[in-house]
Amino acid sequence: MLVSCSTTSLTEGKIDSLLASAESLPLSEAVTYYSKLYTTYPFEEKIGYNYALLLAESGQIDDSLEILQAMDEYFDHRHIRVLKAIGSLAVESEKNELAVASWHTLLEVDPLDDTSRQLLIDYYTEKELYEQAYELAYEKVELQQYSASSLKTLASLEQLSEKGDGKKWLLLADSLN
Repeated sequence: MLVSCSTTSLTEGKIDSLLASAESLPLSEAVTYYSKLYTTYPFEEKIGYNYALLLAESGQIDDSLEILQAMDEYFDHRHIRVLKAIGSLAVESEKNELAVASWHTLLEVDPLDDTSRQLLIDYYTEKELYEQAYELAYEKVELQQYSASSLKTLASLEQLSEKGDGKKWLLLADSLN
């Protein structure tokens, strides 16, 4: 779906003006409008991102993911908003491997992204991959991003992964209450 790079460059004001033109359009017309914009300006961040979201909203999740993945590649896997959108849409379309990869990349880009870390902990726990979940939960402590609840989760994961009895984490959790 990604087309060749346009040599035409847009100013921020021109992009905002183009995007504003679509705000009052019905969904199907907005998708068509953004499709034309995207064909002309495939590497304009706001256009690609908004087009991908509109495609997802209209039920075209695979097409949306294709655009977001092209953007992710273009931005060298460093664009947090694009990575978060990929993770969310991948979960929605049951492409768990893509979601997990996106969340891991997010943590590489932003190690303090507690939302992505928690999504990974929950995913690995659900899949009974307790050692991976434990490692991520332990990183929260190392990063000083813990709460009584996250320490209790860490205690449970320590037991499930057979890395310990979890008692020290429960004591620490109790001291926070």
